[in-house]
Amino acid sequence: GKLNEMEDERQRQLRKAIQEIKNDTSLSMQEKSRKMQSLMSGRSALSSSEEKREVTEELDTTISYKNETDKVLGCKHYPRGCKIRAFCCGRLFVCRLCHDENISDHHIDRHATKEMFCMHCSTLQPIGQKCGKCGETLGAYYCDVCKFHTNDTTKVIYHCDDCGICRVGPQENYFHCKQCAGCLPISIKGNHKCIENSSKSDCPVCKKDLFSSREPFQLLPCGHSMHSRCYNQLLRSQSYTCPLCNKSTLDMKEHWNEMDHSIQLQPMPSEFSDTRTNILCNDCNTKSEVAFHFLGHKCPGCGSYNTVISKTTGMPSNEVAINAFARIQQEREAQRAAQAQQNGGAVDNVENVDNADLEDEFLFEEGEDEEDTPLYTEEELEGMTVAQLKEILQSAGLGPFLIYRWDVSGMLSKREGGDPPWGRACQFLAFRHIRGV
Repeated sequence: GKLNEMEDERQRQLRKAIQEIKNDTSLSMQEKSRKMQSLMSGRSALSSSEEKREVTEELDTTISYKNETDKVLGCKHYPRGCKIRAFCCGRLFVCRLCHDENISDHHIDRHATKEMFCMHCSTLQPIGQKCGKCGETLGAYYCDVCKFHTNDTTKVIYHCDDCGICRVGPQENYFHCKQCAGCLPISIKGNHKCIENSSKSDCPVCKKDLFSSREPFQLLPCGHSMHSRCYNQLLRSQSYTCPLCNKSTLDMKEHWNEMDHSIQLQPMPSEFSDTRTNILCNDCNTKSEVAFHFLGHKCPGCGSYNTVISKTTGMPSNEVAINAFARIQQEREAQRAAQAQQNGGAVDNVENVDNADLEDEFLFEEGEDEEDTPLYTEEELEGMTVAQLKEILQSAGLGPFLIYRWDVSGMLSKREGGDPPWGRACQFLAFRHIRGV
């Protein structure tokens, strides 16, 4: 009866009020959500001014410093002479980053800021570059669109109308790519791969926002982006592919040439002559069928070894494969022994040797009397060249991959840093191989 009619009317009014909030373009998403929650819980929707009056007693009017010793006003993010009053919650913070670090249920809308608090004279007032009461300039740079102040004169800052935010310049060094939706270095204008809104994505490594980040970001050849710091971390960990699409992030031609040479020096046993592998190239997306090799599979389309196996056919049994590799290993050991005897134990280095980095154990070969005898004196080691060692290694059947295998197996545990396997580590590994370790 009548109670049901009253309840229906109440629900109708509730739906109407919710729809009005949804259609109110002056409200941020956070404000709309909060007002709708108030309605659903039986409370009336407060106006923005009423909400702000509710938190007036919570305003933090203390003076904040970027550098308290030198009395430089601001926060850990920016030097500035004021606090901003967040339109979303009515609280005072020195900057938008301070707001988002301290408020967990919403993010600030920087463009909606209307008030500021001068930390020179403690006056709450409409936002602007100068204090309307004491006349102090609150930011050497001020953007009235972003409501952004800063006294950091070491940076050239500009406002990008297309991005809608301020960025570190100079502006003439950057252009706005409308498809990528971000500012990019002018040096790659017309020479980069565009991905729709790629600049508005999160960094695939640290998962933090790229678009509004204060950190510089790196545009990869594939079109994806990540923070420059995160990109360098990947390189130091010897990861050279994009975390999103697995395409190569560097020009790998030199490394692919080394792979060609390694495979040439180490042909597969005849037992694998009918073994074929279906691959997909991560770099050019070509699908191919190629001969199986345990070192890697080269894309016939672009020459990359950045490939993944989808199917392998004609693989011999485990017993046949083990016996085949055992036979090959015996043949190579016999070849190395014969070559070492012919050369009198002489070896050279892949790179000019830095004697300070060499350990004594790599400079000796075990003799029949179980005492170490020097291969080279320090003076001889200093004069070794790349070409000399490569010639001796190749003649002894010791291709670059054999050196690489020792490196990745962890036997060279005392090398510091993230040197690629074809770098300085080779000089140590070459000596290990000649010793027959």
